Amino acid sequence: VPIGQKLRIGGLGATNSLMREGVLIRFLITDTRHDVKVIYRGLVPDLFREGQGVVVEGAFYEAGLFTAHTVLAKHDENYMPPEVADALKKAGVWQGADSTPAAAQSPTQNIKTNKQAQTGAQKEAKRGAQREAKRGTSQ
Repeated sequence: VPIGQKLRIGGLGATNSLMREGVLIRFLITDTRHDVKVIYRGLVPDLFREGQGVVVEGAFYEAGLFTAHTVLAKHDENYMPPEVADALKKAGVWQGADSTPAAAQSPTQNIKTNKQAQTGAQKEAKRGAQREAKRGTSQ
């Protein structure tokens, strides 16, 4: 993948990989066969945690390190690329509510759910920022 090319990647937040340094977050995304190092600066959705599904949007600006500008966290294929959801199901680590492979959906359904995921994640990030702002003013 060329340096700087925008990508969306997804998988599970790898266990024992999360490191926080203020608003800087480092973690691994895994599909149980391969891991990707991710760095993100900002607030993550409330559902973001190790062992749960995560999708990040950004690019590789350094070899081996994915710099995310967006983090989406959810446990089903509505927030995850269909190939990743299918791979996790085949590996036996899928935690989603629906056992139907995402690839069985029509392309139109996938586009719609991706837009819904982005809107939901934006709302979640805004709520998180508001909570953080309230905590900062109440201390």
